[in-house]
Amino acid sequence: MSAAPTVDFGRKRPASEVVPAARPVDEPPPSPTEGPLKGLGYLARVATVGYTALVAETSEPIRWIWAGLISEGNHVEIVGPSGDGKTTLATLLAPALANPGEAIALFDRTVTPIRADQFVVFLEEENGKHSFRRKMETGCTVLGLPVAETLERVIFVIRRNVRVGDAVWSDVVELGRRGGVGAVFIDSRARVLRNGESNREEDQAAVADALFALIEASRAPAFVISHKRKGSGNSIEDVSGSVQRGAGADVILSVEATKDAGGRVLSSKLVAIKIRDDVEDHPAPVVFTVTRDAAGVPALTCSSTIEDNRPIEERLLEVLEREGALTKSDLAKKLSRSKADLQPVIDTLFAAERLRGATVRKNNRDFPAIALRRQGSKNHRDDYREEGSA
Repeated sequence: MSAAPTVDFGRKRPASEVVPAARPVDEPPPSPTEGPLKGLGYLARVATVGYTALVAETSEPIRWIWAGLISEGNHVEIVGPSGDGKTTLATLLAPALANPGEAIALFDRTVTPIRADQFVVFLEEENGKHSFRRKMETGCTVLGLPVAETLERVIFVIRRNVRVGDAVWSDVVELGRRGGVGAVFIDSRARVLRNGESNREEDQAAVADALFALIEASRAPAFVISHKRKGSGNSIEDVSGSVQRGAGADVILSVEATKDAGGRVLSSKLVAIKIRDDVEDHPAPVVFTVTRDAAGVPALTCSSTIEDNRPIEERLLEVLEREGALTKSDLAKKLSRSKADLQPVIDTLFAAERLRGATVRKNNRDFPAIALRRQGSKNHRDDYREEGSA
């Protein structure tokens, strides 16, 4: 039995360590005796030479796990603010994958169940056992799946303080190497995938290597629940933490909620920010919610939304017309853009005297905000400051 790969965290790795733990260098592979890669065994083992070979290698269709979104062996980041529906999405996907019967559709996209001899592994560090059981049971119910038969195909590791690279993690990798893992869910990155400094590139590279080793060993998708940067929009750079985190993921799914005045989630919006195997038109966002009827029976509703392709300047002015004065963070969230994306637009509209500085009251404090400039009113551009600068 081969040993699970280990990663030494908390140290700067020398430049000589260039091979991930999942791909040790063993005996040199046979080298071609002719052609452009003559004598280059390692390169020949991984390279595709020429268009004919590329066509041959791509003649088989992609093996989709979730049609059009997630394929075999993908690293998937499910990102969004706290309490906006990330775990709800995960507890819909996990039962759909563990489904013991025929494939079902989630948001009108087919989810291919794992093999009969495999399990969904769910590393759950955010919710307790009782609340997590209820979430998983609800996921099965709203999808029309038999609760007991479906969840018998899930390995639950709940609130056990599992960390990347520890003994439990190594056993999950070994289970994957044996072929027993069909999918892995990690809730959340902040609790499980943390060693060393969260934003230190060397430490994050080590975490990425360990996650890659797990995916390579199991050939199964890994779903990681992560946070977004505060006040961010829907771009790869908005994934919280290391700047390389979003770039390293194969798929990024953003989940953000619409809430009532009391903070209760009314609906969640799913946006596919990044898809590695994006071979179709980029999917439209989906708005979904899990509700309960008078008898307490849960139900899932969803609808596709149409992207607003109007110029961002027009959309920004419309939001301010409708909502009144907003902080830059709130404006960015409503437009699903980052503050950095909006800054040039805001500067242009201030220069054109379409905007003015204002203040809004939040948590018993006044914050700098942006509002529409009515005809004849003062511009106040010099009075505007960044949110939180007061």
